[in-house]
Amino acid sequence: MVSYITKRLLLMIPTVLGALTIVFFAMHLVPGDPAITILGEYATEEDIENLHEQMGLNRPLGVQYLTFLGDYMTGDFGESIRSGRDVLSEIMIRVPYTLELAVASIIIAIFIGVPIGILAALKRNSLLDYLLTTISIIGVAAPSFWIGLILIIFFSIQLGWFPIISTGENTLFNVEYIVLPALSIGLAMAALIARLTRSNTLEVLGEDYVRTARAKGVNESKVVLKHVLKNAAIPIITIIGLYMGHLIGGAVIIETVFGRAGIGKYLIDSIYARDYPAVQATAFIVVVVFLFINLIVDLLYSLFNPKIRY
Repeated sequence: MVSYITKRLLLMIPTVLGALTIVFFAMHLVPGDPAITILGEYATEEDIENLHEQMGLNRPLGVQYLTFLGDYMTGDFGESIRSGRDVLSEIMIRVPYTLELAVASIIIAIFIGVPIGILAALKRNSLLDYLLTTISIIGVAAPSFWIGLILIIFFSIQLGWFPIISTGENTLFNVEYIVLPALSIGLAMAALIARLTRSNTLEVLGEDYVRTARAKGVNESKVVLKHVLKNAAIPIITIIGLYMGHLIGGAVIIETVFGRAGIGKYLIDSIYARDYPAVQATAFIVVVVFLFINLIVDLLYSLFNPKIRY
C-alpha cells in the first residue's frame, strides 16, 4: 500500500508539470495584453512598456516560463494582476464556496441517484423501471446550467423561495443560497448515477451468491444492502470521484449562473482579465486536488472489494 501511494505521488509530479506548462503557454497565446487590461485602452505606449518591464512580460517567453517554474518550486504563486494581492490567498478565500457546492451536489446526487437505480433494477422491465429510466436519460441529456435556469425561473422568480444570486457576505453555509446551485448539479449527476447503479445492480443480481442468499431466505433488503449494493459500488464510487474532482476544479458554469464566489467563477474572471498568475495558480490547485481525489478513490476500492490489493 505504502509503495503504491508513493508511486502515485511521484507520478503526480510530471502530470502537474505538464498541466502547468499547457496552462502557461495557452494563456500567453490568448489574444490580449494584461497591461492594457490594467491601464485601460487609452494608456500610452510608454506606460504600457513600463508595466511590461515591471511585470516581466517583455522578457523572452522561455525565460518567463523558467522563472514561473522556479517560483512555483519555491511556493511563490505570484500576485494577482487585477488586485495586487497574493493569488493563493485569494483562491483559499473561495475554496469553501466551491467545496460547499461540491459536497452538497454529491450528497443530493447519491441520495437521489442510488435509490432510483436500485429500484429500477429490482423492478426490471416494469412500468416503474421504464419511467425511472426515461427520467434518468432526460437528466443525463439536460445540461446543469439549463436545469439551473429552470430552477431559477420556477423557485426564485415565480415562487420567490430562493435568492437568484448567491454572491455576497453571509452566503457561505447558508441553506437558501446553496439549494438551487446544488440541485442544478446534483440532479444532472443523480441521473448518471441512477443509470450506472441500475446497470451494475442488474449485473450483481445475476450472481450466484445473490441467488444463494435469496434461496436461504435472507431478507430482501439485507440482500440488496449487504450483497448487491456493496459489490455494485465500485463503478459508482469511480464516477462520484470523477465528478468530485470536476466540481472542486470549479463548477464554472453553475458558479457563473448563480454568481457564487467560488474557484470556477474566479477562474473565468481571471481569464477575461488576462490575470496570468491567478489562472496559473488556480489551474495548479485544481490539478493537484483532482489527482489526490483520484488517489483516494482508488484506495477506497479495496474497502468495498477485499480482492483488490495494492
